[in-house]
Parts: sequence; C-alpha cells; structure tokens
Amino acid sequence: MKTRLFLLALLFTVLVSCDKNDSVSITEKQLLLGSWVSPVYNDNQTTYTRSGELKDHEYGFSFGKDGKFIERTISGWCATPPVTYVDNSGNWSLSGIDSVILVKVTYWGGEAVYKWKIIKLTENELVLQILN
Repeated sequence: MKTRLFLLALLFTVLVSCDKNDSVSITEKQLLLGSWVSPVYNDNQTTYTRSGELKDHEYGFSFGKDGKFIERTISGWCATPPVTYVDNSGNWSLSGIDSVILVKVTYWGGEAVYKWKIIKLTENELVLQILN
C-alpha cells in the first residue's frame, strides 16, 4: 500500500512539473543583452558581432536588461561623407514563443519600429532576419 501511494505521488509530481513553457529561456535573454556591431548583410539576414561597447563611427545597437534599446546610427537623412553618428533611444521586447524581437526607437524623423527574428544567437554572434 505504501509503495502504491509513493508511486502515485511520484507520478503526480512528474505530471505536474511537465507543463508547456512558452517563455524565453533566461539564457537566450542574457545572451542577447549587450552591444552588437559590424553588420554583415546576406539576403534577408544580418549577422552582428558582440562588442564591449558601441563603436564611435559605425552602426550598432545595444540591448539593456531593463528593456532599454540604444541604436547608434547616422544622425540625419544624408549619408554623404563626412557623416556623424548619434545614439537613438528606445525600448525592446522579446517574444519567447517565436524568438522575435520588437524594437521601437526614436530618430530624427520620428519613430522607427523593427521586428527581427533571431536565427542564431551565441556568445559572440547574432543573426537576425528582418520581418518588417
């Protein structure tokens, strides 16, 4: 009787602990945090390299752990040299179901909204597919 009760309790514990989890893993969120620079474009995917900080005269962006987003980009509409770079502020969120990043950032012309799908994410490399 004690054995049956023990097995029933064990079975119940296993079934209750095995629920579907649609949230993003802590590892994926933590890996995303930080600065990403040196974009390499290949069709509809862009590969970025992790950096300790954003580079002075190059495009890049940073994901903050509090949902803050910084995009370093050309400060105006004209890309004719010499160009100046500026940090634009915004926010970001990550969907755990499909690994999609939603970014809203202000810039000189208003607000930009980006929707990116994470294709690959490692400690040193981020590959994104632009969805919009």
